[in-house]
Amino acid sequence: MASNSFKFLDPKAILGLWPSKWLPSRLFSKQYATGLDLPKQLPKELTLKIADDRDEFEEAFEIIKDELHETQLLYTNSCRSNLYVNKHHALADTRVIVAKWNDEVVGTLSLFFNGPMLPSKRYVELESWSDGVKHNYCEMTLLAFRPQFGSRVFWPLLKYALEYQRLYTPVDVCISSQRANESLSLWLKNCLNFKPIADDSNFLWFDFEKSKYQLLKKYWGKTHQKDLFSYLFRSEFPQLKFPSLDETSVKPPLKPEDLHYFFAEKSDVFENLSEFEKFCIADSYKNFDYDGYLPKFDMTNLSVEDRRKATNDRRSGERDNSNDRRRWKDNREVRFNISASASAENHDHPFDVLDISLNGLRASTNEELVVGETCQLNIKVEDYTLDSVGAKVVWAKKKENTYGFRIDAHSQEWFGFIHHLIDKKVA
Repeated sequence: MASNSFKFLDPKAILGLWPSKWLPSRLFSKQYATGLDLPKQLPKELTLKIADDRDEFEEAFEIIKDELHETQLLYTNSCRSNLYVNKHHALADTRVIVAKWNDEVVGTLSLFFNGPMLPSKRYVELESWSDGVKHNYCEMTLLAFRPQFGSRVFWPLLKYALEYQRLYTPVDVCISSQRANESLSLWLKNCLNFKPIADDSNFLWFDFEKSKYQLLKKYWGKTHQKDLFSYLFRSEFPQLKFPSLDETSVKPPLKPEDLHYFFAEKSDVFENLSEFEKFCIADSYKNFDYDGYLPKFDMTNLSVEDRRKATNDRRSGERDNSNDRRRWKDNREVRFNISASASAENHDHPFDVLDISLNGLRASTNEELVVGETCQLNIKVEDYTLDSVGAKVVWAKKKENTYGFRIDAHSQEWFGFIHHLIDKKVA
């Protein structure tokens, strides 16, 4: 029987669909980092969430299909329906983000998580690239939206995708696989600090820990329209609806009957899987009751090596269910846990600095301080000294001799001090 599988002009292109035709050309220039116009608030009509019902998935897959036709990445006669789905969408841990304007899906972005079927593994030896260091990867791809919504959904989708990975999963490296678009590549590198994997410019990566501090150094202190760091890492919008931080967040978003609907009825994805892919998909649902809805495979056709690869790769990317509200909140803060000391004018006892944040510090001292008083602190971190910085005592835990200080003003000296800490962090 002839296959109705989707055909592509470029096998790598579909892995990272970024609709550059809908974004202003200046978005991809080196100068755009200084010309950002980020929203301070999101429209009340807009909601972003993880797709969890058939209608949301169907509308998202239709938007992707329309974009593929528009950009000529998909032949017009290659589809069984008006939707685009692929085998990676069938995995239990795949997440499809949807941007909804009132009740209509107007934008989408897909997240494919670490495992034996991670798309980029077909083209890049990730283990060799990372020098054997174990990473939890996520591939951010298939961005598409209705053209009339443009930047109204582009920035929120990007923020949601990065925040979901950072706060709700064990992901530490995000991969963006995209077609050979030099200007887009420059934008990702210059504005978001993505870096190429080896010499392959089609695959860029983003290390959450190091990039967080590099973006902080680049954008912190700018106005909100130009502060990409605060927009991505610190701002909160009620329109971004994240799942609850408990065991329900790891349940597959596709119901059993929807899995069959999209991958057996509306497409022939299940028909065209290899035995290895069938096993990988079935294994991703092994903790859930999806019997009768998963592709059938013959275990005798799988080598021991394939079975080990499928299960080992899957385990390494499993979700961390130990998240709680405290961890989520702390991840929005930037704290430097360093060895530092301080002294204050008009106070005899030294201060032991516990940690330093962008706006202040926590310290302990045997001398009793009064909440509301302002101290002129001299802070010393190894070979760096910051003299006479005004800091107000904003809270006290007197039983522990611990106090919180807020810096009165972000002077050039304070900016220089924070940049010094950043440089030490990313060195």
